[in-house]
Amino acid sequence: RGDTRFEHGPSTVEFAFTSACNLRCVMCGQSDDPPVVKVSKEKAAPFVVEVFKSAVTWNPSATSEPLLNDLDEVMRICTEKNVFLELYTNATLLTPERFERLAPRIHRLTMSIDSHVPEVLEKVRYPIKAAKTLPNVAYAIKRTNELSIPAVLHTVCMTETIPTYPEYVDWAADMGAKEITVLDLLDCSTHAMGSDPLRALGHERMAALLA
Repeated sequence: RGDTRFEHGPSTVEFAFTSACNLRCVMCGQSDDPPVVKVSKEKAAPFVVEVFKSAVTWNPSATSEPLLNDLDEVMRICTEKNVFLELYTNATLLTPERFERLAPRIHRLTMSIDSHVPEVLEKVRYPIKAAKTLPNVAYAIKRTNELSIPAVLHTVCMTETIPTYPEYVDWAADMGAKEITVLDLLDCSTHAMGSDPLRALGHERMAALLA
């Protein structure tokens, strides 16, 4: 009584064993090729033991692709610490097999898919291959609906993506997607603002495209 200290640990954790990503999306700092930083499971062990005393959800990303982590270690921690995954992924590695492996520990799945148009997606999220990735998305949406796992589609508001949005919404709905998040384009990489829709289209044109 009268103690003003707050000693409870975090309820959610953002931590990855690697900062690597397999894409160089124009709107992301990874497009500037930052050095990859890795930590071994042995070195991370004291942190993992301490932080997961309280954490119940885990985002295994560091502006990186979470599926590049050691998934055996990720699932071991989830099972032993009774923690669930808040996954933000570009879906390139989210094959049906990987989805099923992770599904028992997914709290929410967010897939960064800016457009259903292959040429647009491949331009803004180089070197993604739409023909391989979009089927992963469709499978994940189907299975998350069946398993009652919340799933979200992320798209960044860019000059290239805005014109595809009306059909993008229809495409998402036809798959059974229930939520789309439209993100502001941030000036966080060398070439990001080259896709600034306000500069290229202006307010009126943007409003017309989004109406």
